[in-house]
Amino acid sequence: MKRARSSRDLLAQARPLIRPALYFLSLLLIASGRFDHFAGYGAPHYVALAGLLVVVLFEIMTLIDQQGDTRRRVMWLGAWTMAGMTVATLAAGRHGPALGPLSFIIFAVAASSAGLRRGAMLWLMTMALVAGHSAWAGRADPDWPGAGIHGAYLAAFGLAMGLFVSLERRSRQRAERALDDLKRDVSEFQRDDTVHRLSGLTDQGRKSEAVRSVFALDEAFHAALEAGREAVEADALALYWRAADGPFHLREVSASDEINAEARVAAGSGLLGWVAAEETALRVSGPERLKGALPYRGGAAVEHLVAVPVLSQGRLAGVLAADRKDGNGFSAADEKLMNLLADKVADVHSHALLMKLVESEAAQFKSLAELSHRLSQSLDLAEIFAAVLRMSQAITGHDAAAIVLPGDDGAPVVAAAGGDIVKSAEGQAVVEGTLAGWVIAQKQYLSIPDLAERTRKTWALGQRLDPSGMKSALIHPLPLKHSAQGALALFSREPDAFGRYMVRVSGILADIAAVAIHNALLYREMEQRAVTDGLTGLYNHRWFQGRLTDEIERAGRLGTRLAVVLSDIDHFKKINDAYGHPVGDEVLKGVAALLCSSVRKVDSAARYGGEEFALILVGAGEKGARELAERVRKNVAKLRFHADGKEFKVSLSLGVAVYPDDATEKESLIELSDQALYRAKESGRNRTVMAAALNSEIKENRQGAKSVKKEIF
Repeated sequence: MKRARSSRDLLAQARPLIRPALYFLSLLLIASGRFDHFAGYGAPHYVALAGLLVVVLFEIMTLIDQQGDTRRRVMWLGAWTMAGMTVATLAAGRHGPALGPLSFIIFAVAASSAGLRRGAMLWLMTMALVAGHSAWAGRADPDWPGAGIHGAYLAAFGLAMGLFVSLERRSRQRAERALDDLKRDVSEFQRDDTVHRLSGLTDQGRKSEAVRSVFALDEAFHAALEAGREAVEADALALYWRAADGPFHLREVSASDEINAEARVAAGSGLLGWVAAEETALRVSGPERLKGALPYRGGAAVEHLVAVPVLSQGRLAGVLAADRKDGNGFSAADEKLMNLLADKVADVHSHALLMKLVESEAAQFKSLAELSHRLSQSLDLAEIFAAVLRMSQAITGHDAAAIVLPGDDGAPVVAAAGGDIVKSAEGQAVVEGTLAGWVIAQKQYLSIPDLAERTRKTWALGQRLDPSGMKSALIHPLPLKHSAQGALALFSREPDAFGRYMVRVSGILADIAAVAIHNALLYREMEQRAVTDGLTGLYNHRWFQGRLTDEIERAGRLGTRLAVVLSDIDHFKKINDAYGHPVGDEVLKGVAALLCSSVRKVDSAARYGGEEFALILVGAGEKGARELAERVRKNVAKLRFHADGKEFKVSLSLGVAVYPDDATEKESLIELSDQALYRAKESGRNRTVMAAALNSEIKENRQGAKSVKKEIF
């Protein structure tokens, strides 16, 4: 048993080497001169020549029947053909070398183009060419046996090559037609690709899913046709189908014999074409009238026919045809049964599309519910924007989208963008007079099926914001806090991409998005209030303390500096006493605005308490901190305030401490800057005092005290 298995394994391993070995052997025989001239042949030569001919023809037929790598098959076919051509040329002697290769190529090309029916004529033409060449060469007694062998060999290879090319071409054309038919059938199940987009399938996965839907529908069609053929007692029952514009193709057939699946039916052409054009049933009897009239029969004799149109969803979808080769013709009852069968086929088709639609709607609303639940758990605006844009693309299939929200000044801006709208559009203002502006003002959605057909050109978001190449647009309002409005704008390259149902579903999505964005904005506002001063808009004392801790830790880790500046409005109590607290509040807001505009984005300004303010200057040393503090002090001195018809000015005193030069602990840094501020106020106000200078003075005082102590004692 093991020996038998071992022999089979060896044979399987050696099989790929058989073809190269035979080919190498034939080349050795040719190179050794075994086939040089037919006149000198003996019995061994004839045996070798016949054996080579059999091997070559067998190889060619095997290669024709094989499946797989076409390039490898063509390579081996060409190699064996050249070997056979060489042998034929050598065996024919002086008849062959001049004409053999050229006549072989001409014959092979002609045979592949003309087909096998004309092969005999081509063979005679080849023989005539060989004989003509012999006469032209001046031979009075042509070597007819050699020429015959040459011509027969030539004809065999030419016909084999012609058969191979013809089969390859026919197979390719048949496959292309079948693929075109399948694409048209599949297109019905790819019009609404929502389920696949929501499921996250790849393009290949979506196509495979649609193909499976078509195959399932074909199985239902076939079962209906099998039952129908038995009911009307037909020999064949065929369903021609047209999923899109174009000819009808054979979708399914129930028959007792072979059917031509490559046939087509054009509306208005032939009997079935008349049924398609007129959308009317037809009964015909008589072999003469039906001769060649049924394309699916391929010319077979048929005596009786009944054909009815198949109407699905208000349009002509197919033609149903039943025939009998003999016996009685079809009756009115049979025609009625065929109409019922056509209705059944249409119902099967409509049910499949309806199931697809129901599946799509269920997936959409399930995804909306999941989105609502997910967004209700998030207060991060960036996360909400990403989820809304991702879900809107999955549901509507849009090519570009934008979320428009009120900016800091209340004017609408692009808060988030997706698809063909570039990310640089985020933060850009939506100009007045745009479609989005109209939606926000009117609080109504706007759907434009074809942007090119508008009589007046109006930008959707703005000239520099609108995505190019869009054919349709859908914009929904987003109701937000305090009666403010935003908008969700969707765009597609296809005209009329957003139908009535899609408008309704995307409207639900917009409402869900509005609630989530509203909650996130409220949370951000509450968060902002918790860390900002309500009067000045600066960060408050609590936030300042936390930020200073973080910045000191970061500066220590990176080995950089930072400065803390504490400032106080001079004689602020006198301002309140003289002009009242409302005027004092205006002074506080004016100074705070100047402080905020004087620092960089990486720096921070805060209201430390009362009329006192604090600055955190990231990366600033003693020199940089002093320069900024002096610039702020001078700019505050330039401010002008008015009360009771009078104009007055204010001044600012500042104290500065630098990390780590003056202190490495937060409390020490704040204490030193506060001491410097106190020294600035004590020494005349409206000035800046550095903690470093204060430390130097303390050191000098300590040294002086030590000297006095030494003198006393």
